[in-house]
Amino acid sequence: MMISLPDVKCMETIAAVHQFVSDAPRHRHPLIEWQHNTGSMNWALNLAPLLHPALQSSYSKMAGHTLCNAPIFLNRHMTADLLWFADALSHWSGIHMLSVTAWDSSAADFMLYCDTVLMGSLAFWSLVWFCH
Repeated sequence: MMISLPDVKCMETIAAVHQFVSDAPRHRHPLIEWQHNTGSMNWALNLAPLLHPALQSSYSKMAGHTLCNAPIFLNRHMTADLLWFADALSHWSGIHMLSVTAWDSSAADFMLYCDTVLMGSLAFWSLVWFCH
């Protein structure tokens, strides 16, 4: 069992990072673009938590800025961090929770079914419930 980003979203995030790094006029972007870009990258960190250090230089650079259109310069260190993030994300296969990705239902001790609704309720039930 594994949790991963959909390939389309992963490629969109990687492309956005490359565009952010290469399209910087005179190596700067307004604060709002930094927030948008790091927000997208931060979303990817939910499934690739080991890539978090790549955003530290960007967060440090944005700290204390409050004007949305104020330019923030992109230096070599941040460029290297962002490109490392994009490269590592392109090779990231997700979070593997179990070593077996498929198994036969006959190997289960018991089967538990669940259902949800839009209002936030969650229900579990079992056809045969027993304890060892």
